[in-house]
Amino acid sequence: RFPLSLGDYTIQLIKIKSAEGTIIAESDFSVVPYDQQTISKLTAYLTVKGDPNKYYDSYIKKGSDSVTAWVQSPPGEVIGGTVKSFMTNLEGDINETSWMGVIEEAFSTNSNGTPVSLRNLSGNPLPGVYHYQIIIDGNIIFDLKYNCAV
Repeated sequence: RFPLSLGDYTIQLIKIKSAEGTIIAESDFSVVPYDQQTISKLTAYLTVKGDPNKYYDSYIKKGSDSVTAWVQSPPGEVIGGTVKSFMTNLEGDINETSWMGVIEEAFSTNSNGTPVSLRNLSGNPLPGVYHYQIIIDGNIIFDLKYNCAV
């Protein structure tokens, strides 16, 4: 399952003949946490279709908007993590039984520096605050919010 969790791993290349296999090559590797310098290169933001401002971390619904959450890293840097999407009320209580539930999906930035679209919400969603949390190594780095509760 990708992305791999932090820890030590062994990968083996096995040649299979009939009912037996022979290890051809074996290599050990570790998955370690990102350092702060690497994490600081990650950007995440909301865009609104038709709005020239590209860098919202929070947006209040103004009409029948189309809002997209994005992540991006500089060319040559690939950063992977999880986006956790869910809806809360204005007090911040998670509504796990909403139509959206709580969704966690892996993401990876593009090595060429172009933005990666994570989630889109458009039309007239149910009232609530929609969160897109960007999580790296178990830590919430960004909490992008689309407020449809007003």
